[in-house]
Amino acid sequence: MDQGQPLALLLKQCPLLDEIALYDICATCGQGMELSHVDTKCKVSSFSGRHMLCDALRGSKVVIIVARNNCDTFEDNAPIITEITLQICNTCPSAFTIIATEPVESMVPIVSEIQRLRAKYNPRKLLGCVELNCVRANTVLADFLHVPPESVRVPVIGGATPQTMVPVLSAAVHPCTISQEQTECVTSCIMGGTEAVCEAKGSATATPCLAGAYSVARTTINVVKGLQGKKEVIQCAYVDSLGTCAPNCQFFASEVSMR
Repeated sequence: MDQGQPLALLLKQCPLLDEIALYDICATCGQGMELSHVDTKCKVSSFSGRHMLCDALRGSKVVIIVARNNCDTFEDNAPIITEITLQICNTCPSAFTIIATEPVESMVPIVSEIQRLRAKYNPRKLLGCVELNCVRANTVLADFLHVPPESVRVPVIGGATPQTMVPVLSAAVHPCTISQEQTECVTSCIMGGTEAVCEAKGSATATPCLAGAYSVARTTINVVKGLQGKKEVIQCAYVDSLGTCAPNCQFFASEVSMR
């Protein structure tokens, strides 16, 4: 299943959005028509093929890139990201760009460098989506504490992959006291989420499409709230740290204010 389809459905239900433009190199008119039948105010338009990319981006305030190939490798996805980013620079350079294409830790720097070379780079309008790590962390810790997941918020900092992300359980919104052994067990469950999904689906190349779409949708809605001037909107994201984090580490996942 493509992550873009459930993502579009989730965003169609958001009252903060006026219009969603779907784009893919493959046909999107069928999905666009079906989505337009959902009875919410958000309008839907669909664009297919590389020659329609400019039309899809025109007038956009927020651009979400969830493009991916059969294998989420740098070699496969970097050309896709490059093509879309170049068109963003030409068509909607002031748009807020959300990168949800793997590997996020590589795609975000590519986008930033292309924008920088085109003199269009604004570090406050570019982020990599790492909310899935937070969603998993919230769920795992809530299950451990036997509390509703909605009452838990665990910041996940560092990178975007299991090897580089760090769930900061001690800074969770729902305060708790757990032992070192319990912390290691909870952390292991959080970091092994994608592997567990692959095993459950019976495929080593499977992706968490549904939870992933939910995470990207939540990030997008928080971005829109920030653009609309809402206060106290906090989002974990992979962003340009602007020299505030570790030395020689330009990009870092951390909690940021969307205001």
